[in-house]
Amino acid sequence: MKFKKETIKHIHLIYLIFFSILIVLLFGYFKGWNRFDFNLKKSKQNAKASYINNNNNVLNFALATSSDEDLKNIKAKSYLVYDLNTKKVLIGYNENKILPLASVSKLMTAYVAEKNCADKLKVELDRLLIASDNSAADDIAANCPNYNQFIDMMNEEVKKNSLNMKFINPSGLDINDETEASNFGDAVSVAKLLNMLYELDSNRLSHTTADIFKTIKNTNQIADNLPFLVGGKTGFTDMAGGNLSTIYNIMGTRIAVVVLGSTKEDRFTDTILLLKSYLNNIF
Repeated sequence: MKFKKETIKHIHLIYLIFFSILIVLLFGYFKGWNRFDFNLKKSKQNAKASYINNNNNVLNFALATSSDEDLKNIKAKSYLVYDLNTKKVLIGYNENKILPLASVSKLMTAYVAEKNCADKLKVELDRLLIASDNSAADDIAANCPNYNQFIDMMNEEVKKNSLNMKFINPSGLDINDETEASNFGDAVSVAKLLNMLYELDSNRLSHTTADIFKTIKNTNQIADNLPFLVGGKTGFTDMAGGNLSTIYNIMGTRIAVVVLGSTKEDRFTDTILLLKSYLNNIF
């Protein structure tokens, strides 16, 4: 079939118009995408600036820059920064090593009590989590519904939630004249357990973020200085050393920081170094 010259000219013109429109659309798309990408980066920068400007604690952390070298100063035998949204280890050292839990055990004590007996043990739960009261742990176990059954429920939750832990008492105190540790677990399991308790009762756990009760002294000495903190639990015995587990909500991301086997004083410094390292990576 032969086309007239005028028809061919029309076809060429149509092709020319089509490709011109296509080029314009593609140019606009990529230009728009770059603008979107720029705006997204700018939005993140603005969010960072907003957090820093409105939170002195964040400002202090942001100004006190850290590096991977600082992590070498951590005294803990095991530590972890864990993204609870993605279930990924962000910073870790011996995070799967089984170590004594000391009073970090009380996270499971609180979790079991919250699930089964929370209504009648509200005061005891605050004493347990904020002041790390060992008598409160024993009282909870004895009344929910009895001591032995309570310990069984603690270990049932371990199996149900695939945690690498074992409990023989509700407090985490050393046994056999304080020559043997009682409860054991690893840092990853502590992070998951902390998140379990947060999802079960975030309001209760929030009581550990500051000294909000005049009659209950918080054992977390740095709670007021940790930005984005939404809960935590301390632990210390001679056999375990210093432990600290904390959870944070940072710009929509839930993060756990766990320190096991440090010293009574250095568990706080270790936690600050880990949190600072994480914040400097995202800001």
